[in-house]
Amino acid sequence: NGLRERFIVHTTEAEEKSEADFYGFKQTGGTVISSGYAKSKEIINKDFPPEEGWNVYVFNYSDGDNYYSDNDKAKKELDDLLQMGVRMVGY
Repeated sequence: NGLRERFIVHTTEAEEKSEADFYGFKQTGGTVISSGYAKSKEIINKDFPPEEGWNVYVFNYSDGDNYYSDNDKAKKELDDLLQMGVRMVGY
């Protein structure tokens, strides 16, 4: 079993990328972090169901910017991640 990593990039929309594409990804535009958290929830529910006992950790790499209008939605998505059993969210 071991460690499994998944990589998500986002500006206003989120999408999963390979590790190489993630680290080489260059894109400009606004930041809507809720899209990244929502994509994380989608991947976790599909591939790492909480009821199967996965130890899931989410790490967010950011310049610290987020559209102010997205803050409430981002907080809700983050709360959802924690409620579904994610062990830790790092920022």
